[in-house]
Amino acid sequence: MKLLQRLTILAVLVSFTSASALTEFDVDSIKTICKRVIKHSLSSTLDNTWIEGAYYTGVMGTLAMTSDHQYLDTAKAWATNHQWLAWNKSTTTTTGDDQCCFQTYAEIFMQDTSAANSYMYQPALANLNHMFTSAPLGGRQWGWCDLLFMAPPAITRVALVSKTPALLDSMTTYYSNTSKTLYDTVAHLYFRDPSFIYPAQKTSHGNKVFWSRGNGWVEAGLARVLQYLPANYSSRSKYVTQFQQMSAALKAVQGGDGLWRTSLYDTIQYPDPEMSGTCFFAFGMAWGINNGILDRATFEPSVRKAWSGMVKNVAANGALMRVQDVGTQPGTTSVNMSKPYAEGAFCLTGKEMIALVTTTGVHQSAATPQTAKRTGIAAKQALICGTQHFVVPAGATGYSVFNLAGQSLYSSRRLDAAHAETAVLPAELRNASQAVLVKFDYGPSR
Repeated sequence: MKLLQRLTILAVLVSFTSASALTEFDVDSIKTICKRVIKHSLSSTLDNTWIEGAYYTGVMGTLAMTSDHQYLDTAKAWATNHQWLAWNKSTTTTTGDDQCCFQTYAEIFMQDTSAANSYMYQPALANLNHMFTSAPLGGRQWGWCDLLFMAPPAITRVALVSKTPALLDSMTTYYSNTSKTLYDTVAHLYFRDPSFIYPAQKTSHGNKVFWSRGNGWVEAGLARVLQYLPANYSSRSKYVTQFQQMSAALKAVQGGDGLWRTSLYDTIQYPDPEMSGTCFFAFGMAWGINNGILDRATFEPSVRKAWSGMVKNVAANGALMRVQDVGTQPGTTSVNMSKPYAEGAFCLTGKEMIALVTTTGVHQSAATPQTAKRTGIAAKQALICGTQHFVVPAGATGYSVFNLAGQSLYSSRRLDAAHAETAVLPAELRNASQAVLVKFDYGPSR
C-alpha cells in the first residue's frame, strides 16, 4: 500500500475516533441518549415499588436536563395513580422499599410549591412521622444496604418541602445504626446485609463479598441525601466522610473498561460488566465532583470512562443492557438483561454529566433549576437551603427569593445574562432548617 493511502486511512481513523470520543460527551448527545433510555420504560401506569421509584428518579433527572414537560406530566399521573402513597397504598409502612417513591413525589412538589399542592407530600410526611414514632428502639435501623437509597433521600426531600427538620435527626439515627452494622470500616464498602458479614460469606478467593449494586444503592443514596441535607446540619460531615471513603474504594476496583462487576472483589468468578452498579457509582462520583465534595482531577477520568462504557451498552430500542436482575448478591449479566432501576440511574448520571462537561468545578445547586410553567417565557426556579450555592441559568436577567409562604425576601438583577453564573444567598437568608424558593427572571435587564 502506498504511503499516501496509508496516511489517508490513518487520518480517517483518527478523525472518526476523535469524533466518537467527543460525541458521547456532547451535551445534546447526552440529552438524546438519556431520552432514549428513559423512554424505554416510561409509563404513568407503572407500579410504585422500589424498582419504579428508582426509575422515576431518572425521569425527574431527564426533566431537569431537558425541561420537557412530558416527563413532569407522566410523573404526576404516576403519582396520582398511586394517590401519592407508599407502595401498596400503605400509610403505616416502615419499609424503605415502599417509601422510595416519596423522592419523586417531593420533587414534583418542588416544581410548584403552592400551598394547594401540599397534598403531594402530606401522605409521605404522615407515613414517616408514624415510622419514627412507632418503631421499637431496637429496630431503629435499615436491615439491608439497598434501603439507604430508598428511604434516606426520600426523608431529606420530605423534610425540606414540609419544613420538618426533625425528620433529619431520626434519619441520622437510623443511618448511623445501619452503618455500625453493615459498613466495613477497613474496605470502606457495605455488606448487603448481616448474612454477608465476614467471615460468614467469602468469595472464591477468600475475600469479603461486596455486591456491586448494593454498594451502588449506598453511593447514589449518599449523594441524594447530601443534595438536600442543610449545609450546616450537625451530622453532615459524617455523611460526607463516608461518601468520600466509598468513592475512593469504588474507584480502586473499577474495571479497565470503566465498568464494575457484580462482585467488587471477585472479578474472576464474575467477569461480566454490570450496568446498575456502574450507573449508580458514576452518578454518585459525578455529583460529588460537581458539588465540590470529590476532587475533580482524581475522579473525573473514572466518571468519563464509566459514561463511555454505559453509552456503549444502550440498545437501539433504549434498553440498558447487562443489568443484573433483582437479587441480593453478585450474579450474572447478559446483553438481554435490562431493568427500569438501571435506566433511572443512567439518566441521573446523564444529568450530572452535563454539569460535568459544561463547568470547571462550579458548585451546583441543592436543587437544579427546573421549568415551572408551560406558558410564556420559561420561568425557572430552585429550592435551596443553608449556605449552598445555586446556579443562575444563562438567559436569566435576575432572580428573586421567596419563602415557601410566598413572601418576597430578596431580589437581584444581572447586567450580563449571556452565561450561567454561580450565586449565593445573602448571609441573613441562610438558614439551614428553612428552605427558600429562588425564581429566575427572564424579562429585560434594567
